[in-house]
Amino acid sequence: KTIMKNSKEKSVTSKEKNKNRYLPKISLTLLIIISIQSYLIAQVKTGDFTITYSESGSGLNRSFYMSVPTDYDSTLSYPLLFAWHGGGMPGSSIRSMMKYVNGQINAIICCPDINSMPNTKVSEMVSQSLNYVKNYSIDESKRVVSGFSMGGSYAFKLGLQNPSYFKGIIGLSPAISIQQFNNGMWDNISQINMATILGDLDFNFSSVDQLM
Repeated sequence: KTIMKNSKEKSVTSKEKNKNRYLPKISLTLLIIISIQSYLIAQVKTGDFTITYSESGSGLNRSFYMSVPTDYDSTLSYPLLFAWHGGGMPGSSIRSMMKYVNGQINAIICCPDINSMPNTKVSEMVSQSLNYVKNYSIDESKRVVSGFSMGGSYAFKLGLQNPSYFKGIIGLSPAISIQQFNNGMWDNISQINMATILGDLDFNFSSVDQLM
């Protein structure tokens, strides 16, 4: 009986050892997962930088310009300023303009460069840049599209075609008129906030005045 009792005790002890044997492995696995997550968060770029991708079909390198607060914190949510440059201006120029007004907003800025780009490829640029922005914590209620001159027309078109994504449009002397609006844009015009900044001597003032 004593032998049988000892045998059972040994059996129980053996099972406990087998269970405990896996605990260090589980703990190590969790530690590795946490470390990887922390590493990925740390790899998110901040400051001013450029993202380049290969355009489908042509293989040309296309770029969009980013500006992310240097103190970016993934536990917070940031406004998004998606800004288009004027005709003949590099995407980096509109980024510089947006940074002047960004001091109080502390937004993440994304500026596509569509110089020498056919209109059929603009949607790919939008997709590439907005997909990249998904790497950051964006306040969905503060996604604004803006643009200067030619870029202003792109801002109004993109915003009015996607009112569920963008919550506001800001045109900076936008080169746009009501003739450029299609039925879908008119249908969505009440679903998004709009503003323009231009002087009354702007050549396009009357057209923008009719729109607003």
